[in-house]
Amino acid sequence: MSHEVGGTPEPAEDELALERAIDQTVNQTEIAGDGERDNAQLQAALRGLISSAEHWERVGDLHPYIGVFRDFGLSVLSQLIDNLPQHQHFREWLPQNWIDKPELNLGMALQVINEGVPLIWVPRASIVSDLLRARHSEVRSRILVDRHIEISRNCLTVLGEVSHPELTELAEFAVEATQALGDARYRSAQALAGNILDTWMRDAARRGVFGNLTGWIKYKQVRAGIRPFSNDTSLEFFREICALAPVTKALEHHNPDDPPPTIFNRHATAHNVGQEQYSPANAVISVMLISSVLREAEESGL
Repeated sequence: MSHEVGGTPEPAEDELALERAIDQTVNQTEIAGDGERDNAQLQAALRGLISSAEHWERVGDLHPYIGVFRDFGLSVLSQLIDNLPQHQHFREWLPQNWIDKPELNLGMALQVINEGVPLIWVPRASIVSDLLRARHSEVRSRILVDRHIEISRNCLTVLGEVSHPELTELAEFAVEATQALGDARYRSAQALAGNILDTWMRDAARRGVFGNLTGWIKYKQVRAGIRPFSNDTSLEFFREICALAPVTKALEHHNPDDPPPTIFNRHATAHNVGQEQYSPANAVISVMLISSVLREAEESGL
């Protein structure tokens, strides 16, 4: 997955326009309580968001909304969206489990996602924070295992929100895998989650999610059909693309005659049973992945 940071545009003319837009927004917005004080707070929040747009510029064409999305300022973003009806649709585009996180290093989030660790829909915001602060993948693995009970509860919550007829049966199996994870039956959880991922993948391929695929579906075809994150990624598809990124990692080619990978791999889970692939951390990742994908499929039709 590519992650290239583009240049920073000259802000002078845009900043003047944004200042005028802020003044107009504050003047037109009715806020409960102490109106003058709250207007000042909203104005300060808006200008604070304007001060650091670098992370959000990586997400794609957000230039028209630069005043709203500076530096992923989620501590004030919820209030901001509530007070700006014309931006209500932004809420449904954001990863819901990130909403309560006051700040987020987007570059680190993409790095962790590209390693194969799901961060969309699950886990909860505090665990996302811990994973992003971790120095390297071994520390992240320990966090996943140490927090496996909390994570399993997060997964059960999002799976309970899956109601589409084409997804409910898989969600029921995913609940069973999640319950096994919560009980620390790691191998059972990983084995079932790996097969659920494969079943969802083949169903999604037949529905055209990964392009016009015919005949026997091959992993490399699916991987080729998953769009990578790039500077051209629009915010509308940011969550979906980030939800699918760990699928790309899980479907990497593995020859059963070769040593198994240490990160969760669907092919190794099915064809190379052993301590290297079947680990507590991989069990957590596999359950997080099916929960994330099924919940995103419910939301966006994957």
